[in-house]
Amino acid sequence: ETSNEVRSAALLSLINVFATCMIMGTMAWLFQIDTEGLVIAPIEKMVNIIKNLAEDPLRKPDLSRFDHPADGGKDGKIGPQLETGALEMTILQIGGLLQVGFGEAGAVIIGNNMSSGDGELNIMMPGRRVIAVLGY
Repeated sequence: ETSNEVRSAALLSLINVFATCMIMGTMAWLFQIDTEGLVIAPIEKMVNIIKNLAEDPLRKPDLSRFDHPADGGKDGKIGPQLETGALEMTILQIGGLLQVGFGEAGAVIIGNNMSSGDGELNIMMPGRRVIAVLGY
Protein backbone atom coordinates (compact mmCIF):
# COMPACT_ATOMS: atom_id res chain seq x y z
CA GLU A 1 0.00 0.00 0.00
CA THR A 2 2.86 2.36 0.51
CA SER A 3 3.61 2.12 -3.20
CA ASN A 4 0.11 3.41 -4.04
CA GLU A 5 0.45 6.19 -1.44
CA VAL A 6 3.80 7.26 -2.90
CA ARG A 7 2.35 7.29 -6.44
CA SER A 8 -0.68 9.33 -5.41
CA ALA A 9 1.55 11.79 -3.49
CA ALA A 10 3.82 12.11 -6.55
CA LEU A 11 0.79 12.70 -8.79
CA LEU A 12 -0.54 15.36 -6.44
CA SER A 13 2.88 17.01 -6.34
CA LEU A 14 3.00 17.01 -10.15
CA ILE A 15 -0.46 18.58 -10.35
CA ASN A 16 0.59 21.15 -7.74
CA VAL A 17 3.72 22.09 -9.71
CA PHE A 18 1.74 22.33 -12.97
CA ALA A 19 -0.95 24.52 -11.36
CA THR A 20 1.71 26.76 -9.79
CA CYS A 21 3.44 27.17 -13.16
CA MET A 22 0.14 28.05 -14.85
CA ILE A 23 -0.75 30.62 -12.18
CA MET A 24 2.73 32.20 -12.28
CA GLY A 25 2.68 32.34 -16.08
CA THR A 26 -0.75 33.98 -16.10
CA MET A 27 0.29 36.51 -13.47
CA ALA A 28 3.47 37.38 -15.41
CA TRP A 29 1.42 37.90 -18.58
CA LEU A 30 -1.05 40.17 -16.76
CA PHE A 31 1.81 42.12 -15.18
CA GLN A 32 3.37 42.63 -18.61
CA ILE A 33 0.08 43.96 -20.01
CA ASP A 34 -0.33 46.39 -17.10
CA THR A 35 3.28 47.55 -17.36
CA GLU A 36 2.90 48.20 -21.07
CA GLY A 37 -0.29 50.20 -20.63
CA LEU A 38 0.53 52.15 -17.49
CA VAL A 39 4.28 52.78 -17.80
CA ILE A 40 5.83 52.08 -21.18
CA ALA A 41 3.17 53.57 -23.49
CA PRO A 42 2.92 56.95 -21.67
CA ILE A 43 6.72 57.27 -21.49
CA GLU A 44 7.02 56.50 -25.21
CA LYS A 45 4.34 59.11 -25.87
CA MET A 46 6.28 61.75 -23.90
CA VAL A 47 9.54 60.86 -25.65
CA ASN A 48 7.83 61.20 -29.05
CA ILE A 49 6.42 64.61 -28.06
CA ILE A 50 9.92 65.80 -27.12
CA LYS A 51 11.33 64.43 -30.38
CA ASN A 52 8.64 66.33 -32.31
CA LEU A 53 9.52 69.53 -30.46
CA ALA A 54 13.22 68.96 -31.22
CA GLU A 55 12.53 68.49 -34.94
CA ASP A 56 10.42 71.62 -35.30
CA PRO A 57 10.03 73.75 -32.16
CA LEU A 58 7.34 75.94 -33.74
CA ARG A 59 5.02 73.10 -34.73
CA LYS A 60 2.50 71.93 -32.17
CA PRO A 61 2.98 68.20 -31.46
CA ASP A 62 0.45 65.96 -33.20
CA LEU A 63 -0.96 63.96 -30.29
CA SER A 64 -3.26 61.81 -32.43
CA ARG A 65 -0.26 59.77 -33.64
CA PHE A 66 0.68 58.88 -30.07
CA ASP A 67 -2.70 57.89 -28.61
CA HIS A 68 -2.68 54.54 -26.88
CA PRO A 69 -5.82 52.77 -25.69
CA ALA A 70 -4.33 52.34 -22.22
CA ASP A 71 -4.01 56.07 -21.57
CA GLY A 72 -7.48 57.06 -22.66
CA GLY A 73 -7.07 57.10 -26.42
CA LYS A 74 -8.63 59.87 -28.44
CA ASP A 75 -11.38 60.83 -26.02
CA GLY A 76 -8.89 62.85 -23.97
CA LYS A 77 -9.30 61.00 -20.69
CA ILE A 78 -6.03 60.39 -18.94
CA GLY A 79 -7.11 57.20 -17.18
CA PRO A 80 -5.61 55.66 -14.07
CA GLN A 81 -2.06 57.02 -14.45
CA LEU A 82 -2.54 60.60 -13.30
CA GLU A 83 1.16 61.27 -12.75
CA THR A 84 2.13 60.43 -16.32
CA GLY A 85 -0.76 62.52 -17.61
CA ALA A 86 0.42 65.45 -15.51
CA LEU A 87 3.98 65.02 -16.82
CA GLU A 88 2.69 64.90 -20.38
CA MET A 89 0.69 68.11 -19.91
CA THR A 90 3.74 69.77 -18.33
CA ILE A 91 5.89 68.84 -21.33
CA LEU A 92 3.26 70.24 -23.69
CA GLN A 93 2.99 73.47 -21.68
CA ILE A 94 6.78 73.92 -21.59
CA GLY A 95 6.87 73.38 -25.35
CA GLY A 96 4.12 75.98 -25.78
CA LEU A 97 6.02 78.47 -23.62
CA LEU A 98 9.18 77.88 -25.65
CA GLN A 99 7.23 78.47 -28.86
CA VAL A 100 5.72 81.72 -27.60
CA GLY A 101 8.82 82.98 -25.79
CA PHE A 102 11.43 82.44 -28.45
CA GLY A 103 9.39 82.57 -31.64
CA GLU A 104 10.92 82.14 -35.09
CA ALA A 105 14.30 83.58 -34.12
CA GLY A 106 14.92 81.15 -31.28
CA ALA A 107 13.31 78.09 -32.86
CA VAL A 108 16.49 77.00 -34.62
CA ILE A 109 18.58 77.43 -31.47
CA ILE A 110 16.07 75.50 -29.35
CA GLY A 111 15.78 72.76 -31.98
CA ASN A 112 19.56 72.35 -32.20
CA ASN A 113 19.93 72.24 -28.41
CA MET A 114 17.12 69.71 -27.96
CA SER A 115 18.32 67.45 -30.75
CA SER A 116 21.96 67.46 -29.58
CA GLY A 117 21.08 64.61 -27.21
CA ASP A 118 23.45 65.48 -24.37
CA GLY A 119 20.75 67.23 -22.31
CA GLU A 120 22.71 70.43 -21.81
CA LEU A 121 21.87 73.92 -23.02
CA ASN A 122 24.71 75.33 -25.08
CA ILE A 123 24.30 79.09 -24.77
CA MET A 124 27.43 79.78 -26.83
CA MET A 125 25.99 78.15 -29.95
CA PRO A 126 26.45 80.41 -32.98
CA GLY A 127 23.30 82.22 -33.99
CA ARG A 128 22.01 83.66 -37.21
CA ARG A 129 20.82 87.08 -38.25
CA VAL A 130 17.06 87.56 -38.50
CA ILE A 131 15.37 90.54 -40.09
CA ALA A 132 12.13 91.37 -38.32
CA VAL A 133 9.55 94.08 -38.04
CA LEU A 134 8.30 94.55 -34.49
CA GLY A 135 5.12 96.38 -33.61
CA TYR A 136 4.09 97.34 -30.11
